[in-house]
Amino acid sequence: MSFEKDSLCLSTKNDVKEGEQEIELSNLGDGKYLCRLFVTDDAGNKSMMVSINEFEIDRSPPVLTLIQKVPEVIGSKKPNFKFNSSESGTLSFSCDISSISENVLSGENDVILNELDEKSYDNCSIIVLDQAGNRSEELFIDNFTEDTIAPSLRLIEGVPEYTTENSPNIEIEISENGEIVFLDECKEIDRIPVFKKETNYIVINDLDDGRYRNCLIKLVDKAGNISESINLAENGVSFTIDTVKPEIVEEVPVEAFSTTLDDLTYMFKSSEDGLINIQGKCRSLSENAIEGLNTIYFINSPGNYTDCKLQVVDFAGNKSDNITATKTSCKGDAFGYP
Repeated sequence: MSFEKDSLCLSTKNDVKEGEQEIELSNLGDGKYLCRLFVTDDAGNKSMMVSINEFEIDRSPPVLTLIQKVPEVIGSKKPNFKFNSSESGTLSFSCDISSISENVLSGENDVILNELDEKSYDNCSIIVLDQAGNRSEELFIDNFTEDTIAPSLRLIEGVPEYTTENSPNIEIEISENGEIVFLDECKEIDRIPVFKKETNYIVINDLDDGRYRNCLIKLVDKAGNISESINLAENGVSFTIDTVKPEIVEEVPVEAFSTTLDDLTYMFKSSEDGLINIQGKCRSLSENAIEGLNTIYFINSPGNYTDCKLQVVDFAGNKSDNITATKTSCKGDAFGYP
């Protein structure tokens, strides 16, 4: 018995007898083979060439390399990972997960996992069994946690309706770690990382003076789940940052001498709304100042008044400079009743 010339097939048995033969091939390395043989009888006659079905010898296990792992925290019920295999085969897992397909191709494989439970998966690995039954070494795909539940966010202390702080702070309560994202009028503010604990104080840096009607925040957890948004304002509507003190100027002074209460009027202009603060012996029923022209009435007993001063305090707490309530007469420094 002989094999075709240049054939890689060899056998330890060359003699054949009439009838069925069993041939053991020897010294074959890994690879694909298509062997053809013929028999020469004692008279030198050669038989027709007979082909043995093509076969492959594979004693090498698949080699696996991780390309893209499962994220540490995932918000998708069916996450994926990628790995490279040196040969095709069948995929299996070491932990309580499975994939949509168990078929592995030679080269890059994108594996989509079946729906996961809400929990952590530790020390998960894969193996590939090739068509010859060779088993790869374990390839760990790292620890990961399935999380598709939106976090919660609660405002404990918001920004007051009026404040003199360009970097106000708020206090919030969160259900899990994540990042605070600013929206709408505050969308230019950078994200701020936060961690679950009893209280989280957040400083909102470098806001300009002005009114903020819709400054919102939301919490995004590590899996990308998003909380409902909340307004930063303590009143749930708006807040105003005001760092500028009011400017007030006298418009109409008090009459220097009066015999009636109605004559003791005083007029001044203010650059903004606020509360009127009167110092000295003078008293007035007027408590509120408006932006623009204001008229107040002094309520006094008979006598001279030399120490009456007026100030406006805006709603953020900024105080104007004092102005002295002067008189129209040039005789002395006082005004009042006889």
